[in-house]
Amino acid sequence: MQVAGRTSSCRVLREGRELGTLMLQIPGRHYLADAVAALAVGLGLGLDLDQLLAGLGSFTGTARRMEAK
Repeated sequence: MQVAGRTSSCRVLREGRELGTLMLQIPGRHYLADAVAALAVGLGLGLDLDQLLAGLGSFTGTARRMEAK
């Protein structure tokens, strides 16, 4: 897990096998935890891993909450 500047990332493992890297455009371990949970649900529903990673990676946060002041 790595939080650097305004991004967060982690390797994604499933049953000991690496699936890929989750890259978020928002900083914070808590956001990574939420994103990994959403990824697990999506995979459990049979959704495509690459599309899930792309969708989670494109999220830039909610309005006002992550604005630099």
